[in-house]
Amino acid sequence: MLFISPRKTDAHLVDVASGVFVALGVSKWEERYSSNYPPNDHYFVGHSENAKVMIYDGDDDQTLQYPFHVSVEGFTDDEVSDILTTRASNITKALNAAGFTVFVPVGAWERIDWNGEGEVYSA
Repeated sequence: MLFISPRKTDAHLVDVASGVFVALGVSKWEERYSSNYPPNDHYFVGHSENAKVMIYDGDDDQTLQYPFHVSVEGFTDDEVSDILTTRASNITKALNAAGFTVFVPVGAWERIDWNGEGEVYSA
């Protein structure tokens, strides 16, 4: 899980998602709707040969300066030709090169009592 801040040119989640997918070399992606992704009930998902990438709005009070979340899950899918290296350090470098500042949370970030600790990687 990575939290990111938008680039100066990003106005909406779709702009952030597009920038993330381009930075990671993911060419097949789409917007989806679900009430599981508050506050705006939508997210973007892209697939590469070995990973699923999801970008969505954050809804916590701990990381307001990083309002977007990027989730990367590894898998294999023969239908898609893009290759995404799922190592966090490679993903962070690619996002930094595209102008995003990345926050990598440490610990149980999904818990309400999470202390907000993590590492910042600046663009």
